[in-house]
Amino acid sequence: MKSLRIWLLMMSSSIVHADSVWDKDISSLATSLALEQSNNIYNSSAHRIAASAYTLTIANNSTLLFEGYGLALPFSISHATYSNIDTLDNTAYQLRPQLQLFLSPDATVKLNAGLTKEQLISGDSGVELFKSGPQPLSKKQQRLDATLQIGKAPENRFFSINIRYLKNNINNDHSSSSNDSRQISSRYGYKISEDSYLQLSGRYASQRINQLSSQLVEGGLGFITGLGGSNKLNVIVGGYKQIAQDKTGLFWTISDRWKISDLTTLNFSTSQRSVLSTDFRHVSQVTTTYQLDGSYQLNQHHEFLLALNNRQSKGVGANHYSKKQNLSIGWNWRVFEGIQLHSYISVAQQQRSNLLESPDINQRRVGLKVAYQW
Repeated sequence: MKSLRIWLLMMSSSIVHADSVWDKDISSLATSLALEQSNNIYNSSAHRIAASAYTLTIANNSTLLFEGYGLALPFSISHATYSNIDTLDNTAYQLRPQLQLFLSPDATVKLNAGLTKEQLISGDSGVELFKSGPQPLSKKQQRLDATLQIGKAPENRFFSINIRYLKNNINNDHSSSSNDSRQISSRYGYKISEDSYLQLSGRYASQRINQLSSQLVEGGLGFITGLGGSNKLNVIVGGYKQIAQDKTGLFWTISDRWKISDLTTLNFSTSQRSVLSTDFRHVSQVTTTYQLDGSYQLNQHHEFLLALNNRQSKGVGANHYSKKQNLSIGWNWRVFEGIQLHSYISVAQQQRSNLLESPDINQRRVGLKVAYQW
């Protein structure tokens, strides 16, 4: 059900967000029922098994504002039941409390925590290089981070510094892996024109996976520009070094949101980063992504969506890689006030190395979801 959750998040149907809105009190509750059919549930060319999954989700988002601070308590819980494959039935949850301190009109401190559990299949995003065969994986994540942010557009400059701790445990009956990361990062921007900023970024991370460890140093230079008002282009390009592996390389993060008209929006993003490996035999891997998605608002009730995604992950060695291309087409129908219907079809082509089977994997998913929010 990984692709279903990603697609529904892209359509903004979930009310559990990484960042809450801090301008008013919010109290909302949503429930949904989703059906997804896959022709290759295990992302495998040797174990091609079709299955259907029914997922019931309940989500809540509450934001409370007080004098000088705000508190958000978003959470969601879902249960998935699979046809004819009882071993895939699972319960997932997500809890992400947030505390925001308003120190002054242009200075805030954000404190975030996170506790999540989800089921993945080898080859899904986040476990591209994890070899588990036709067995589901259980992933639990703990996250703590604090951010100091000074300055907001259209001020002349801005500065932010973030400290983060992240821990993941991935396992099933046959294999397991544990990794964690402690990092500090910062970003500085300086206004150079009416809607453009020059920005600098830096990051240091201490990373560990099982008994292996390394340190990552990263530095970059870029800019932010509105391109006349219809775009929001954000670019950072730089270099990184994995100290323990004595490995250097380029990294980048580029994103652009183009509002073509009042009805049409186009988003493009690409990134290349050295990240914690999804294979427990190595500390790091290089992941490169390209994504293009767009939406067309036919009227106040109907919206059409399109998403193209390419994700490549390279581990240690030329024969240790994963490449996946995905095309998704969706339709969002606001039936009544508070009731929404989402449908989509997704087609994926994946290549993975070090498999005891053909490296070429095809997968097709069709989904339908009914949601009610009040």
